[in-house]
Amino acid sequence: MSMLRTNYDESQHCIAVDLTNMLVVVDLARTLPPKINYRAIDVTVAMPAGLSAVVRDKLERAVGACPIKHSVDPDIAVSTDCRYPD
Repeated sequence: MSMLRTNYDESQHCIAVDLTNMLVVVDLARTLPPKINYRAIDVTVAMPAGLSAVVRDKLERAVGACPIKHSVDPDIAVSTDCRYPD
């Protein structure tokens, strides 16, 4: 599954990363209706093979800095896990 393909000009100190075959799975722990309360959000990111250590570090920092992750109510536990096949 192709989620994102990003290409940047190297003069901007960015790198091109092909994220074809990346998969993001979000698991929500919540109470049942009628009153739904979220208790936890677990995000697993299955990365494609062949990413260098530099790219892995940049992607993991991006996952950790996600503004959506930081906008969630502090009472809701949010975990992220980046997994690599190699």
